[in-house]
Amino acid sequence: MKLVEFVEDVAGVRRNLRTMRNYLLSKNDEERFFARERLRRGYNLVATFADGDVLFAPSRFVGYKNITIKAHKKLGEKNRLDGKETNPVLQRILGAQTLPNDLGSGLIDQTQKMTMAAMAMADMKVCAQRS
Repeated sequence: MKLVEFVEDVAGVRRNLRTMRNYLLSKNDEERFFARERLRRGYNLVATFADGDVLFAPSRFVGYKNITIKAHKKLGEKNRLDGKETNPVLQRILGAQTLPNDLGSGLIDQTQKMTMAAMAMADMKVCAQRS
């Protein structure tokens, strides 16, 4: 059994992006805090249009298969969270569609739902996928 499993396709990436969106919009304080901290600490974001919205999350969250808060914490305890491992996987799946920082922030601003995330994105790289 592998210690770490990475996403394998676009469906897996979108599943993880939806998970992050659900945490951000959750009524549960722990889930919201977790999501905000991932965005605040993230450097490379993955973004896509889906469900009539822009979904986004740090690559080191999105890149792991069926990621959850519990799984993310477990990987963190084992020092296995690393964008250097997930970025190549995501680029293979999504292509190397890196957007300039100002465009990435603009995409988030358009949702008018995630103001905090837009501020967090100011110094981040964004990898986007067209639906």
